Amino acid sequence: MLFALGDYGPLFRRISDGIKTAMRDNFLAPGDRLPSSRDAAKALGVSRNAVVAAYELLAAEGYITCVQGAGSFVTGARGAKESARKTPATSRPVRKPGRLTAYGKFASQISKANANDGPVSACIDFAYGHAQPDTRAARQWSVHLRQHAAPNLTGYGDPQGLASLREAVAHHLSQHRGLHIGRDDIIITNGTQQGLDLISRTMIASGDSIAVEDPHYDGARQVFLAQGARLVTCPVDENGLDTQHLRRSETPIRLVYVTPSHQFPTGHILSIQRRRDLLSWCAANDAFVIEDDYDSEFRYDTGLIESLKSLDSDGRVIYLGTFAKTLFPSLRLGFIVAPPGLKSALTGAKFLSDRGSSLVDQSALASFIETGDYARHLRRASRRYMANRDVLAKSIRRHFGNAVNISGGRAGVHFVLEAPKLTPTEMDAWINAAAARSVRVQSVAAYYRESSHVRPGLILGYATLGHADIETGVGRLAEAYRVTTAT
Repeated sequence: MLFALGDYGPLFRRISDGIKTAMRDNFLAPGDRLPSSRDAAKALGVSRNAVVAAYELLAAEGYITCVQGAGSFVTGARGAKESARKTPATSRPVRKPGRLTAYGKFASQISKANANDGPVSACIDFAYGHAQPDTRAARQWSVHLRQHAAPNLTGYGDPQGLASLREAVAHHLSQHRGLHIGRDDIIITNGTQQGLDLISRTMIASGDSIAVEDPHYDGARQVFLAQGARLVTCPVDENGLDTQHLRRSETPIRLVYVTPSHQFPTGHILSIQRRRDLLSWCAANDAFVIEDDYDSEFRYDTGLIESLKSLDSDGRVIYLGTFAKTLFPSLRLGFIVAPPGLKSALTGAKFLSDRGSSLVDQSALASFIETGDYARHLRRASRRYMANRDVLAKSIRRHFGNAVNISGGRAGVHFVLEAPKLTPTEMDAWINAAAARSVRVQSVAAYYRESSHVRPGLILGYATLGHADIETGVGRLAEAYRVTTAT
């Protein structure tokens, strides 16, 4: 299939949105014939009526033309009656989307991000991505922030970042992630998202191929596509990204984006064999790896997993870290550990982007780390999140039995609730039934690029919920499941 389901709305609307996205990303071009409604329904695992309704909507909007006995074509197809006449030689060629269009098409993602910008009042929200410091950590952070709101920090600083913060981060990474680096190897960013943007702008040209896990963090996907990259999706199994898929690819790949210590969103760990294979492949193909180590600080049943960067002897790994997941999302501070040959370009891109991150926030965070308050916060948060995870897992087993599976619960602040018995249509109905019971959950399907890779399930975050809400929420979720599967 050249298209996948969209994220929101009725099923027929999600199908039509998926086709429009494929058109915008040049996976479907004028003249291409869409699969029959029967074939599309089978490939997507949906009803044929939903596909027919989507095609009718697209035809009404002018995106496609349906020809009796011939099929449905992207507008401009030679098989369509409207396109049967030859195009005059003087006609202007169809222009590819410019950079303005490339960035503008992600505007809808802004409302999506804002919609998940915190728990909804009177709703039990299993939102992913929201860390919540305890009262003690919040009070300590306020003290550090007041202490470092000083006149000498009101100007511009080094775009690479405050030296004291880079020093503190380097020491922390050497203790917890096995990275033997110095402060000059680090660039402070406004979170992981800016780190991805800086890497993309300095290393990706329009048309370059970027390999991503499937499923994967959609914020990375959007950055790569906005830069004009072509995505090569690599399936994920219990051992992480399938590196053999890279070796079989005939497309030259510039970058590989991975989350090896806690694959997002499945939670699988990239095995040591595949880590070595990935680094070997990169060295042989002059490619680089972006290691997004977004939540490895929270690991419960085993010790901390060494970073992929710690195995890198050829300078192939660009390491990304963030404080948004360990402290709170509104603290827009993260960092890049850059190979020597890339540091200058990335620092230049950072300067052109914003001239440097907030000196006050950087100074306060450096002090927060240096005094040991950050390490103590991590220990307390790990105990609290692990207790939340255990309550959630036990409640799920009690209410669902063997009807569902849990994936990725050994680390982070979320796991995936796999529902192998449900079709995509039933998944939508389950989510809607849960919403009707004031429980908000999200399908993991939104993080897949290829519909053939999708495994039905929900992504459940548990960092911001109390034990009582977790128990109540799972009970309502189970009730919604029973209603869905009984119809």
